[in-house]
Amino acid sequence: MSDPNEKTASVLLKINGKTHRINLYDFAQFSRQKEDEGKFRVKIDGRWHCPGGKYTAFSPAALAALLVSMIDGTPPPPPPDIKPGTRVYAHWQGGDDELCCGMAWTATPPHLGIDGRWHVWLDGNRLARCEDVRPLTPEELRQARRMLAQGRRHGDAGKSGKLRGSPGESWGGEVMKEIVIEGFENALKELNISLPDNVVESMADCVLDDDTGPEVLRDEFRRELEGVTVTEEKLDALVWAGLAARSEAFGFIA
Repeated sequence: MSDPNEKTASVLLKINGKTHRINLYDFAQFSRQKEDEGKFRVKIDGRWHCPGGKYTAFSPAALAALLVSMIDGTPPPPPPDIKPGTRVYAHWQGGDDELCCGMAWTATPPHLGIDGRWHVWLDGNRLARCEDVRPLTPEELRQARRMLAQGRRHGDAGKSGKLRGSPGESWGGEVMKEIVIEGFENALKELNISLPDNVVESMADCVLDDDTGPEVLRDEFRRELEGVTVTEEKLDALVWAGLAARSEAFGFIA
């Protein structure tokens, strides 16, 4: 059967009289992420080589390390269990060698770097070592909410939700959005409504404008829910769920 994927390169490696065919494929054709350009998926003897799960990305240096490991029989270190779209707290190297930290989303699967360590791309085109990345725990998220509410009451957070002196310039605004999205998800589950993630995020953005009242939200939600059958009663329930979540996010008493 012909290979439906476009190969970038092929290598024939003969070890102890046995020949292995190694095919390389541009990883970006699978992930559709610009950050993955220059990394590769690997197929060995007709089978995908996936130590990191279904999709494993290899940098050129990692490919060299893979060939060495095949020759001397030493496997590369196992990849960490970090999937794309995971909410994490991370440290990364910013511009001018500035050390940065804060909350982020993982954008790609982990890939082996030139240093033999696993790395992962974060949203905003930021690269971090996997050892410097960890998923947020429920307790950490609750603590962040309490800090955000306390900052709002003391005037240390503006409408954008940013807290001065906190790690990650806009981490407070991100937590606020997480709170509103969680409120929507709970309401949608109770109302037995299924919506795409991008629609829920767009509704959360509408809610986070604290000058928006229920009537305006109702009109905006109607536009966001175009093509989705929702009764007026359920629409009202979503409006009030959004307002309640906003009150929680801003640290106000509803």
